[in-house]
Amino acid sequence: MATKQNETGKAFEFACLKEIAGKATSLGIHVTIIEDATYHQGKSNYSQLPPESQSNYTQGARAALQFIFDCEPYLYDKVLATDLELSMQPDGRGQQGDVRDLLFLRWESSKQKKRWECGISCKHNHAAVKHQRVGFSPDSDFIRNWCPSFTCSKGWRDVADHFFKITSQKKPWNDLFTSRLDELYRPVIDAVYAELMEHKENAVFVEELFSFLLGTIDFYKVMAFERERLTQVSVFNFNGTLNRKTAKLKAIRQLKKTPVPKRILAIAKVDSILTIHFDFGWSVRMRIHTAESISTPSLKFDSQLQGIPVELLNLTFPW
Repeated sequence: MATKQNETGKAFEFACLKEIAGKATSLGIHVTIIEDATYHQGKSNYSQLPPESQSNYTQGARAALQFIFDCEPYLYDKVLATDLELSMQPDGRGQQGDVRDLLFLRWESSKQKKRWECGISCKHNHAAVKHQRVGFSPDSDFIRNWCPSFTCSKGWRDVADHFFKITSQKKPWNDLFTSRLDELYRPVIDAVYAELMEHKENAVFVEELFSFLLGTIDFYKVMAFERERLTQVSVFNFNGTLNRKTAKLKAIRQLKKTPVPKRILAIAKVDSILTIHFDFGWSVRMRIHTAESISTPSLKFDSQLQGIPVELLNLTFPW
């Protein structure tokens, strides 16, 4: 069953898609929208919003558009005789390293040579980079899920087995723990911390962990905040694939590559929070919580960027 956050998130993705299609069309670009199940779900979620919310979602999406169009000439180059194809990506792609919610495709010619691809991650009223889980079931291995080249230790397995017996009862969390912080969060945080510390000096582990948290494919992150009435746009250009010029046009605004960390400098733990400090100024704050009201054999991390490199372009647009 979809959660309220999932529904509002899909609605905002649809609002962004709608506004991008409208702006490109107004500039004389022929747009094709892939109307698959994901698209129809987003459209349904958007249509069920009250008119005031629809207006806010639209304004939040529109605020980011001019900047993205200024960076991506394939969105507005009328010399190209090809359609601009827009689509909404299904949930689950983030687990494969692609955190983009919307995907834009275009070709240099009808022979489909030199394909251009770009995408954005859409966030409504939050700026999380990941909501990853830590499972307790016997076949669960959170390190392998995050970093495929590594596995959890026996020390973690002992902790996980202990909590699997308790959390599998499907009872309200308060019936199982007098203090979730002391009896659940802190022991799990300690165990996760130990697993991360075991591998922190391994360059492959650092690469896989950062890719899991931030993705492996370049993207724009568009975050709309209704209460503040502003939209924030961050540019993640790790591979330098954003900002590509067409045969005739260069981008109005030039972007730099975003540095990728090579080392974990430190890992800190306080109560229910882990903070991973990478080099180049990156740091990720991960807060663990139960997420559901009834116990399940897993916990969820809310992961957000706490520190970013000076090279990361991060702009705010009021509306």
